[in-house]
This record gives sequence, structure tokens and C-alpha cells, in this order.
Amino acid sequence: MDLKSFNFLYGKVHKASKEEIMKELHLSEEEYQALEESLSETLQQIIEEKDKAKTIGPDFVRLTSYLYEDISDQQKGLPHPPAIKPRTGEKITLPAPETLTMPEISLAQAINQRKSLRKYSPQPLSLQELSFLLWATCWVKEFHSTKYNEFTRRNVPSAGSRHPMECYLLINKVESVPPGLYYYHPLEHALIKLQTSSDIAKEIYEACLE
Repeated sequence: MDLKSFNFLYGKVHKASKEEIMKELHLSEEEYQALEESLSETLQQIIEEKDKAKTIGPDFVRLTSYLYEDISDQQKGLPHPPAIKPRTGEKITLPAPETLTMPEISLAQAINQRKSLRKYSPQPLSLQELSFLLWATCWVKEFHSTKYNEFTRRNVPSAGSRHPMECYLLINKVESVPPGLYYYHPLEHALIKLQTSSDIAKEIYEACLE
């Protein structure tokens, strides 16, 4: 499903008027009619099944509560996975953490000034700002590897130092970085290019709707 179709259905389900949908999606009369005809069955199905959304979460928990009875791979003595997934490709090295200018602000000030934003500046992030953001959230400051396990220590906590996460970035506006999909390598403090395209943001958005 493309982005325009998704937004059309979203508007219809939320009872937006024809004029509101046409204005929001920049549709002509012909485009509106074409979407209405092609998506009529999908819209009807969504409307008929929307009440299921009220119980789908609790139903999932209830129905899957008794399925995961096997012991873990660690208990089976299977080889441990790498703490950091191996990645190869074109690399963009970020400014080293020790070269970054850290904001001089107290914890109390940071908590007091925190707020959510819904409208974003068109100004691109600098490479230094991106480096600081990734240093604060994903960077590895210690890496340990033994016969039995591998683990990392980072600036964020994780039970058992497992850090079951990987950081992929859809970059649109960062100075000196072409728009694209990147993997952040937390040990090398670098971006690994996965795919670049002028339409990458649209492609990723639409892929998430499939």
C-alpha cells in the first residue's frame, strides 16, 4: 500500500470530510474518486473489524502465554551470538566522542527543560550533533569477549549487559551525509551505508505499511 492510499483510508476511518481529505492529500476530484473506488472494499473491511482492535492486545497475551516452554539457547549450551552484528560496507566515521563539545547543563535543568516537539526545524543536524546523540544512546565504551559469552557496556543500562538492540538510521538531513538507510556500528562509532536513494524516506515509510 502506498502512502497516499494509507492516508486516504486514515482520513475516511476518522470521518474526515471529502474536502478535508482532498486538501490534506492535494487530490483532484478525479484522484479522490479513483481512490474511493479502488479502496472501497478495504475501507469496508477496516470499518467492520475495527472493534477487534479493542481486544487484540489482551487476546495476544492470553493466547501466547503458554507457548514458550522450551529452554533458552544459553541453557542448551549453544554458541553465543555476537554482541555486535558484523557489518561491512561504505563507512562514514563520526567525530570521536572525546572531541565532542558536551552541553554544560545540570541534570535538574535537563529534566526541567525537556519537552516534546511536533514541528521540526528544516535546519539539518551537524555531524557533531549526530555523533553526540549516538554516543549518548548506543555507543559501546567497553567490549568483552570470552569463551562463553560476549557483552558490552554502554551509556544506557540493560539487564545483564545484553543490550538486545541495534540502531538503524533513516537519515534525511544531516550535514555531509547523503540521505539513506544506515547501520550505526557502536564499537567503531561509524555509520555503515546500507542503501541511499532520494526516495528512501518514502520507500521505508511505505514498507512499514505493508
